[in-house]
Amino acid sequence: LDPVPISMLLVGVFLLAFGLSVYRYFFHILGAVAGIAGGLASRDALLGLNGLSKHPMAATVLIFSIFILIGMFLATRFRKILAFLAGLGAGAVLYRAALSLWSGSPPGPSVFHVQGFGPMELLAGLTAAVLFVLFESVFALILTSAVGAALCTLVLGGRWTFAVLMLIGVVAQPLVSRRIVPSPPGKGGNGGSRTTTLMILLLVLVLPAASRADLKVRKVNPPGKTVALENYDNKVVSGSEDAVEKNAREERLAFLKAVEGGGEDSFRRFLKNYPENPLISGMTEARLYLDAVEKDRVYACQDFIARYPDGELAGKCKHRISLFRKWEHELEFGSEPVKAIRFFGEYGDESAVPLLVRRLSDPGLGPEARASILKIGPPALRMLMEVLISPLQTISLKDEVVSIIAEMEDITAIPALRTYVGSFHTEAGGNALKTLEEMSGR
Repeated sequence: LDPVPISMLLVGVFLLAFGLSVYRYFFHILGAVAGIAGGLASRDALLGLNGLSKHPMAATVLIFSIFILIGMFLATRFRKILAFLAGLGAGAVLYRAALSLWSGSPPGPSVFHVQGFGPMELLAGLTAAVLFVLFESVFALILTSAVGAALCTLVLGGRWTFAVLMLIGVVAQPLVSRRIVPSPPGKGGNGGSRTTTLMILLLVLVLPAASRADLKVRKVNPPGKTVALENYDNKVVSGSEDAVEKNAREERLAFLKAVEGGGEDSFRRFLKNYPENPLISGMTEARLYLDAVEKDRVYACQDFIARYPDGELAGKCKHRISLFRKWEHELEFGSEPVKAIRFFGEYGDESAVPLLVRRLSDPGLGPEARASILKIGPPALRMLMEVLISPLQTISLKDEVVSIIAEMEDITAIPALRTYVGSFHTEAGGNALKTLEEMSGR
């Protein structure tokens, strides 16, 4: 079992149930993380100052403690600004997810594709941000539910998973916490003062211990001896550097050969020769990658990257997704949507069908969208049949879809067309069904 998706699922479920309790300390945690980042960035420079270099352990404890306290103070002091930014992002993402659900496509890819927000998405984000600031208690519930649902959706997939899980979170969290949201830090509660007191107490306890440790180190390794040891270590490292780089190059070359080999045997040989390599985790990752390459579809690449987001093989899948997203953005917001529609037809990936179906009712783009769907061919059939059963689509659009299905001349669509004609009795549906039934009787 891959620990990454399991961890994401557990965190998502936890937020759906206890997100409000987490939100109470969200700004303290955010400030502490920012403080740790600031301490890491400035530690080396500050330790170079006179006096601090003689007590590195105590100075490090002091630096991190100060930065964490400053970060927590600023995060709670400017919590309204942070809440505004959180509402802005959540509103834009939720608007995009709603559009995906309306078009009949899974919301997961659009939710986690954060580039290319258009004017309507930004307007939705600004609206949510203002409401978040004015009604923070209610929108904290929505935000934590949305984050938990998004994490679960990334792992589980599915068209309605995000909407259903978010609704469950909105209903379940007040029941678990027994009120809409706990009192925020600094307002009717003493969470902030307790956290600050705890930090100061830890500093008082840890700082003397770190100072004593510095004194012991200086007794064991006086300054002259320390410099000599450092010079010796530098010689050893420089002497072995060439060998390490050579081994790393050989390992990477063997990995590239395994990728070019394009089969399980190639990866199996590589893993046998380099069992401790950092490039690939094992044969499970290799098989999923080969499956994604064989399918040559965006959804297959997304599934692989969701499980192995940081591996070397993920980078080889990201190019296809980036290309798809580029033309998706051009179709949605660009100045040359016809080029984008034609690209999707040549691309041949059925993941583009929901985007093309939405353009069928456009007088200027409809003929091009129809031609591109026909170029994609039989792989598009399943998504076209999903349009027929969707309650969100108009009858005129569904009639356009059934005429495309008839033109594909795939008799496997006959049951779906019979259901459609039995429900709506449209002329276009009857003609399409008659065409396919005549073909099946030949």
